[in-house]
Amino acid sequence: MEPQNQVNDVNKTFFELFKQIEDHLGVSESEYFMDNFRQSAVKDKRLRKFERTIDVLRKLRNLEAHEANTSGYYEVAAASIDTLRLILSYIASPQRAYDVCVKEGSIYKVDIKANIHETIAVMAEKNFSYVPVYSGKELIGVFSGDVLLTIFSFNREADFNSNTTFEFLKPFLALDKHLNEAFEFVKRDVLLSDIERDFIASFEKPQNLVVAFITENGLPNETIIGMITQWDLIVNEEK
Repeated sequence: MEPQNQVNDVNKTFFELFKQIEDHLGVSESEYFMDNFRQSAVKDKRLRKFERTIDVLRKLRNLEAHEANTSGYYEVAAASIDTLRLILSYIASPQRAYDVCVKEGSIYKVDIKANIHETIAVMAEKNFSYVPVYSGKELIGVFSGDVLLTIFSFNREADFNSNTTFEFLKPFLALDKHLNEAFEFVKRDVLLSDIERDFIASFEKPQNLVVAFITENGLPNETIIGMITQWDLIVNEEK
């Protein structure tokens, strides 16, 4: 293929990708492009780092499209095409909470008959803050530091020993029994940005949201397929 034809093909791909991005953003007027892009970046923070890049490429596209004497003057770099493809993929498929959650097979959970001291040792070693407690396949509740705070608030003489199991804590494990913590169930396809808003909004409430459990349809009686904590959000933010 002749060099000029290669340039034309790359530039054609450049225009086609921009058209697809505009279609996904629902914008036909150039002046609204960046506003709509920023709205998409609210839904998916991965787009934020591309704001300056997409604006430069947008101006180049407009110059090439509307100025007759510049047509064919610019050669779009292959890296720019790759960047546009990545941006398009983010806009078309915003990040879901399930994408960054701890999946079912990796969730550290215990049986109601498990030893409390042994569990606390694992939590300290692995830096786990919240441990789902089950009886068979039934979720009994979640063990956390807040549970211990609750117990000693009501019973300062609570007696733990090396053989104590979670059965001793059962009345305090239920999700609605935590003094300062809240939990929610969300469906598999919920946007990560929606979960982030839930966590942030809870900061102004007496009980802060600490865990979002993910099920197929967001129902508490369904199998938990993932869980996400504020720590998972922080780690994802740093990536």
